Amino acid sequence: DFIMRGVLKMWDFVVMFGIFFIMIIIVLLVLYFIGLWKLFQKAGKNGWEAIVPFYNTWVLVEISGLAWWYALIIMLSSVTTVMDMDGIDSLLSIAAFIANFFTCYNISKKLHKDTGFAILMTLFPFIMIPIIGLSSNYQFDDKVIVSENGPIQGTTNHSEGSSSSENNSEISSNQPNQTRFCSYCGTQIDTGSKYCGHCGKEIK
Repeated sequence: DFIMRGVLKMWDFVVMFGIFFIMIIIVLLVLYFIGLWKLFQKAGKNGWEAIVPFYNTWVLVEISGLAWWYALIIMLSSVTTVMDMDGIDSLLSIAAFIANFFTCYNISKKLHKDTGFAILMTLFPFIMIPIIGLSSNYQFDDKVIVSENGPIQGTTNHSEGSSSSENNSEISSNQPNQTRFCSYCGTQIDTGSKYCGHCGKEIK
């Protein structure tokens, strides 16, 4: 009897712990999708796009300014993981992790944050996304110029601010005495810009 009572108490503890753990996961998921909904709205997208599986990944990559095929890598990784395709799923999981980091890196720049912030977004999305979406301290700046390959410099994505950036570049070239450079990364700054188009830091 003593052993049975001990086993029953242990089983009750396991069940209660399991219920508590499931409730925590549900709360985190709800907060994540609410945060993602708000983030999409800050980026000029429809909030409901955040709750559509796979499509929300496509939109997240789109607002980050990465090339479209990064979204494909992330989505394929999810599919191969569910299908338990040994070998391929491990390779794609690594590629998806890198793609996720690149996505967070570009979004961090558009939030005027640094690489450390992008790393936190990548490792703790269920905490960071709700904070970003629900806090008024984080505003999405789509005019920040980002690379289509994240931290790998290459083709840049100017988004809606491309035409104004080009015009500012022309003005800067015609007025060499007004040329400025970012004190953080050394990149040339367009006349009148408040933030560095390369690192996203505020110009002081």
